[in-house]
Amino acid sequence: MLEQDGLDLNRNELLMYLKEKNVNTIALYETNLKEMQDNKIVSLYDTSSLPFILNDAYMLPLDHTLVVFSPALNHEEIDLYTEMISRVFNDIQPYEFQGSKALIIKEEIHQVENRLLGIDLVLAKILHHEFDFNLAARLKSNRKFDPNFLEWQFAQLSKLGINKMIFDGGQVLGYPDTEQMKQVSEWMNTYGFNLSLIEFHDQLGSKSLSRLNKLQSIRLFSMSSQVLAGYHPQRIIDMASLAVTERNIRILYMHLPYVSALPGNESIKKFDEALTGIVTKLNDKGYELGDAIPFSSDYSQQNNWYYLGIALGVFSLISLLVSKFWFPLIYIPLPLGIALYTIGFITKHDVLILQLFALLGAVAAPTMAIIKAVEWSQQKKQSRPFLALNSILIFISACFISLYGALAVAGLLSDIVFIKYIEQFRGVKLLFIMPIVLTSVYLVLAQYSISEVIKRVHRFLNQALLVKHLLILAVVFIIGWYYLSRSGNYAFILPFELEFRQLLADLFGVRPRTKEVFFGHPLLILAIYCFMKYGRASLVFVFGAIGQMSIVNTFTHLHTPLLVSLERTIIGLILGLLIGLLLIWLFNLSIKKWIEKRGYKNWAISKK
Repeated sequence: MLEQDGLDLNRNELLMYLKEKNVNTIALYETNLKEMQDNKIVSLYDTSSLPFILNDAYMLPLDHTLVVFSPALNHEEIDLYTEMISRVFNDIQPYEFQGSKALIIKEEIHQVENRLLGIDLVLAKILHHEFDFNLAARLKSNRKFDPNFLEWQFAQLSKLGINKMIFDGGQVLGYPDTEQMKQVSEWMNTYGFNLSLIEFHDQLGSKSLSRLNKLQSIRLFSMSSQVLAGYHPQRIIDMASLAVTERNIRILYMHLPYVSALPGNESIKKFDEALTGIVTKLNDKGYELGDAIPFSSDYSQQNNWYYLGIALGVFSLISLLVSKFWFPLIYIPLPLGIALYTIGFITKHDVLILQLFALLGAVAAPTMAIIKAVEWSQQKKQSRPFLALNSILIFISACFISLYGALAVAGLLSDIVFIKYIEQFRGVKLLFIMPIVLTSVYLVLAQYSISEVIKRVHRFLNQALLVKHLLILAVVFIIGWYYLSRSGNYAFILPFELEFRQLLADLFGVRPRTKEVFFGHPLLILAIYCFMKYGRASLVFVFGAIGQMSIVNTFTHLHTPLLVSLERTIIGLILGLLIGLLLIWLFNLSIKKWIEKRGYKNWAISKK
C-alpha cells in the first residue's frame, strides 16, 4: 500500500494512523527468505553463481544458498532470524560475508527461498512492543506438517501475547489427518489460542477443530482489499455494522486497500472514511472496540429436562396439526417424540435429534397458523360489520402460533455450538416448501373428499398437453427456483435490492423481512378478509403461509441475537398489517369499480 502513487507515508506513519483510527489488532502472515529479501532484511545468493561475480567467494561450496543479513539489523534481531531459519533448515552453517553475518544453507536457492519460516518474530515484537498492537497469527494450512517447528512457533507466538489463530487457505492446519488436528488443538489449548471462524468461508475441519479447542472460537468477518478499494465507504460501514449487530461477528478483518485504480491518497481517504464510520456506528449501537474474546460456554450442554420440556411443546403442536388431516394421528407424535429423544441422547446423537425436532417444529408452526386462520375465518363469517377488525385479530393470533414455534426452535437450538455457528439449523429448503405443501393439502381436503380429489387428479393427468401448459409450467418453475434461492446466504439479488434493504435498516434500526412486509402478511390479511366476506380465498391463504414461514425462519438464525430477531418480527408484523389494510381498501375499491362498470347499482350484489 505504501508503494501506491500519491501516498506520502512511511511504514511507521501508516501504523500510527491505523492506531489512531482504533485499529487494535494486526494479522501477520508467515514469511520466507524471498519475502525477507524483498523487505531488505537479508540478501540471497546462489553459491554456484558467486565465483563469476565475486572473486573472494571461490571457497564456498556449489549449489548452496548464502543468506546475508542486512547491516541495519542488531545482534538480537540477527539471532532471532537465525533461530527461525535453523528451525526449518536442518543443515546450516554460520558464515561472515564482506563484514556481514551470514548463513550457508546446504540446499539450492530455488529449494529454500519459498519455504515457510513462520511469523516474522522481529516484526511481531516491533508491532507489539513499540506500537502496542494486539496480533493475530495467520498460519498457512497447506504445508508440510513439521511438529517440532510448529510447536516452537506456537510457543514463540504465545510469549508475544498472541492468542488469535487464523488459518490461511481452504482448510485448517492438520486437516484431514485426525491425529494432526488433535495435535494442533493441543497446542492451541496449551498456549491459549482462540480459533477464528471466517464467515462465508467454511474452512474444512474448522468446526471439528473448534470442538477439539473447547469451543474457544471467535467469528470473523473478512473484507478483501478489492471490497475496501471498490465499494463506497457507506456500504462498507453498513456491512460491518450488520455483521456485528445481526450476526454476532466479533472480529472485523479489513485487508488494506492496496489493490486500487485510485491514487494512494484517494484510496487512504476512502479507507479513512470507512474506518471512522464503522467505529462511530458501532459505538452508537453500544459496542466497543477492544480485544475480542470467545462467547462464554457457561450455558453449553443445557440440562436434558430443559430440552425435553421444549420438545414436548413442539410435539404437542405437531399432534394438533396432524389431527387436522386425520384425527386418530393425534396420539402418535408425543410418544414417538419422547422415544426419539431418549434414543438420541443415549446414543450421543443429541444435536442431530434437536435439529430434527427444530425442523419439525419450524414446519408445524406456520402450517398450523394458516389452518387456524382458515378455521377462525370460517367462524367469523357472520360478523360483517367488523370484517377488517376481525381480519386483524385473526392475523395477529396466527402470528402468535408461528412465534410460538419460532421460540421453540430457538430454545431447542440454544446451545453455544449453534450460537457460534459450529452447528446450525438444518432443513431450510424443507421449511420453505413444506408449510406451503401442507397448507395446500389441507385446503384441498377441506373442500373435496379424498375420492373426489383422486378423480380430479386422474382427470387432470389424462388431459392433452398444450403449449400454454408448458409455458405456465416454465413460469411456475422459474418462480419456484427464485423462491427457493432466497433461502441461502448466496441468494440471487435483484437490482437495487441491497440499497432498499439498507434503507429499511436505516429507517427501523433492524431490517424487517421483505417477504413478510410486502408479500406474506398483506396477502394473509387479504385472504382472511375475503374468506369471511366471500367464502373464497384458498390460493391466497397458500401465499400467506410464506409470511408465517418467514417468522419462524428468522429465529433459525441462531447466531443472530434473539432480541434482534424479535424486533425484526414485530416490525414486519406491524408494517405487513398496515400494507394488508391498504390491500383490503384497494381490493374493495377495485370490486366497486368492477360492479359500477357493469351497471350494478346495488352494492349488496357483491355478496352473491
